[in-house]
Amino acid sequence: MNWDDVRIFRAVALSMLLIVTATYFLREGRYSRLTILLFGVLSFLLLASTRTVARNFLASLRRRGHNLRSALVVG
Repeated sequence: MNWDDVRIFRAVALSMLLIVTATYFLREGRYSRLTILLFGVLSFLLLASTRTVARNFLASLRRRGHNLRSALVVG
C-alpha cells in the first residue's frame, strides 16, 4: 500500500462519516450499515485501481518517450 492509497482511504472514510452524519441529522431516508459499508469498500477499490492503472499507463508511455516534459534551468 503506497501513500496514494492511504490518502484515498482517508478520503473515503471521511466521506462515509459525512454521509452517516447527514443521513442521521436530515432523516431523509434510512440506509443500512451494509449499504454504507459497500459504498465505502467499492469507492476505495475503484478509486485505488483506477489511479494505479492510470499511473502504470503513464509510466509505460514515459518509458517509450511519450508524455515527457523538458525543462531549461538557467542560472
